[in-house]
Amino acid sequence: MNDAQPAMDERAAPSGGNSRVAVLRRVAPAAIAVVPVSMLFGVLAVRFDWSLLEVVAISLLGFSGSGQFALLPLADAGAGFFTMLLVTASINSRYLPIAYISAKRLPSGAGMRACLAHMLGDEAYATEHERDNAASVRWIRLTIFAAWILAGLIGALLGQAMPAAWLRADINLGYPASVVLMYLSAAQLRSRLWHQGQRRGGATGRGRSERRSGTAVHSVARAGVLLDSERAARDFHFGESVVVSESVLVAIAALFTTSCLVRIAPTFISLLIDPNAQSYFERLLPAAVFINFAVYIAYSEMVREPVPALISLAVVGAIALLNLLGLIGTAVLGLTLYFALVHTLG
Repeated sequence: MNDAQPAMDERAAPSGGNSRVAVLRRVAPAAIAVVPVSMLFGVLAVRFDWSLLEVVAISLLGFSGSGQFALLPLADAGAGFFTMLLVTASINSRYLPIAYISAKRLPSGAGMRACLAHMLGDEAYATEHERDNAASVRWIRLTIFAAWILAGLIGALLGQAMPAAWLRADINLGYPASVVLMYLSAAQLRSRLWHQGQRRGGATGRGRSERRSGTAVHSVARAGVLLDSERAARDFHFGESVVVSESVLVAIAALFTTSCLVRIAPTFISLLIDPNAQSYFERLLPAAVFINFAVYIAYSEMVREPVPALISLAVVGAIALLNLLGLIGTAVLGLTLYFALVHTLG
C-alpha cells in the first residue's frame, strides 16, 4: 500500500459527489438506521446495571454492535479478558479484509488513519464509494460513529426511566436496519458485478444506476454489526444482575483490543501482490462481503418471522437490483409490507 496515495486522493477529490453536503446526504440513512439498535443496547446495558459513562465508553472504544451485545452477559458473569477477546475477535474477524481493502481511502497521517480505521463498520463500508477521498471517508465514518454513541446514551437514559414491562420482546427494533442494509447490499452487488467497467479507473461517465447505488446507504443493520446485535439481544432475559466496574472495564479492553487487531492493524500492512491479482481481489472481496450480508440478513430475519421477512426482503432486494426506487422509498415500502404481514399473519 502506497502511503502517499491517500494524501493525493485527499487533495484531488472527484467533483460533485464528494462535497460535504452530498456526503452527509449519502450517509444520513445509514446513521439513522443504527439509532434504534444502539438505543436498544443502551436500554439493555442499564438493565445490567451499567452506568451512563460505561455505556458511552464501550460505544466509543469498542464500537461493535454485535460485540457490545455479546459482552453484556459475559461481563455480567465475570468472564475473563481472553474469553471476551476470543468472542469479539471471532465476531468481528470479517473486518480484516474489509479494513485492508478500504485502507487506500484513508489519510496518510498515522493518528487520523488509526482513528478512522477504528470507526469502520458495515454501514460505513457499504456507504463509501471506491473513489471517495479521505475527507469524504472521514465524514461518513464520523457521522455513523457519532450517531451510534449518541443513540446508545439516549437509550441508556430511556432505560433508566422506563419500566421494564415497556420493553416488549416481540417488537423487532432492528428490522429497519435490515431493510436498509439489504437494499444497499443488493445495490452494491448490481454496481460491482454489472458495472465493473464503469467503476474502474477514472471513468467520468458513470450512469444513473451507479450514482444511485452509491447514494443508497445503509446499517447496520445487521449483516455484521447491526444484524448480530439485534439477534443477540433477542436472547436476553432480564433478571437480577450484578455487574461490577472491573468486568465492564475488561469488556471495554477486549473490544478495543479487537478493534486494534481487525480494523486498525490491517490499514498499516502492505502486502506485495501482483497488480492484476490485487485488482481482482479488490473486485471480488467486496462482492463476496455483500453476498454474505444479504444471505445473513435474510436468514436472521426469517428465523423470527419467516413469511413476512422473506417477502419483504425479497421485494427490497429486487427493487434495488432493478434500480426502481431510491433507498428511502424502498425502506418505507419494505417496512410497511413486513409489519402488515406480521399483523395479518400473527
